[in-house]
Amino acid sequence: MIGTIGFWNILTEHFRAEIGYLLDVDFQGKGIMQEALSKVVEYGFNIMKLHSIEANVNPGNISSTRLLERNNFIKEGYFKENYYYNGRFTDTAVFSLFNPLDSQ
Repeated sequence: MIGTIGFWNILTEHFRAEIGYLLDVDFQGKGIMQEALSKVVEYGFNIMKLHSIEANVNPGNISSTRLLERNNFIKEGYFKENYYYNGRFTDTAVFSLFNPLDSQ
């Protein structure tokens, strides 16, 4: 296994889900997550009928931030020290993507 991607924290009553992904460092920078993200987003909007998809990112993870921005996610929020990881508090940037078919 080289990575994972999928929806979790699915709020069916709000037609919203959070997307999460992880890719082994040896496979990063090869377009794998770009391809996977576009397919999973397509599935979320077309099959699951989501209105919006959320992604929570460590602001220091520039590659993940760029991936989301390349895929038209917009930064909606920033939370200071809201996540405890490896013995310290870290910040979180929240990105969202809205179903383009819902705005037509």
